[in-house]
Amino acid sequence: MRPMSREHRIEITRVARFVRAPGVKLKTVGGATAAYLGSAPAIHVLNPTAELLFRCLETPLTRPEIVTLLAELTDGSPETIERDLSALLPELMRLGLVERAG
Repeated sequence: MRPMSREHRIEITRVARFVRAPGVKLKTVGGATAAYLGSAPAIHVLNPTAELLFRCLETPLTRPEIVTLLAELTDGSPETIERDLSALLPELMRLGLVERAG
């Protein structure tokens, strides 16, 4: 079996949908928002962009949809948001806070 081309992997990523993982809860205390899973002993304090991303991911979205929505809500440049999302999304998935929608 031949490995997927880079272009094909990018296309899969662009059409994949992401959603907040089931069981993730958000709690705001003293102006800071934390995300946690009831089954995990850790909490994760979110910066304002990550908090906004979590609120957007109540319903499944593709990466382009996330970028567009965050650009509209923050007046940020799509290029900067895409770059930041490239680092943030895999980390949130690694922590079990975000997953691919099935």
